[in-house]
Amino acid sequence: MEAVNIPLTQPIKAHGKDLDGITLRPLIAGDLRRQGFPFLMRGQGATVTEQMDAPVLSGLIGDLAGIPTSSVDQMQPRDWMEAVNVIRSFLLGSNPDGSSPQPGGSSGSTAAPQA
Repeated sequence: MEAVNIPLTQPIKAHGKDLDGITLRPLIAGDLRRQGFPFLMRGQGATVTEQMDAPVLSGLIGDLAGIPTSSVDQMQPRDWMEAVNVIRSFLLGSNPDGSSPQPGGSSGSTAAPQA
């Protein structure tokens, strides 16, 4: 996964600057340990519903973008949901638009075979 740029429909203030976009770095397990898991799945079989944990998601957005949650709170709902979709794509291994990653893409390092 690579970092994802999100242009904002309305600028926010962070670290004393006006930002017209944020960049979310890829999610790692430590982020989930610190903030918690952002989605609760309920149900069985074909009837599964997803419930978002907004405080956890806002914390993750702040961590991944390197901005305080007070700046995340300034985001327009549409922009916040775009960031949520990026986080979902990091968790599911899909692209933010819902498509699957292309084979041969950046998937991290692989171990060399043992001799």
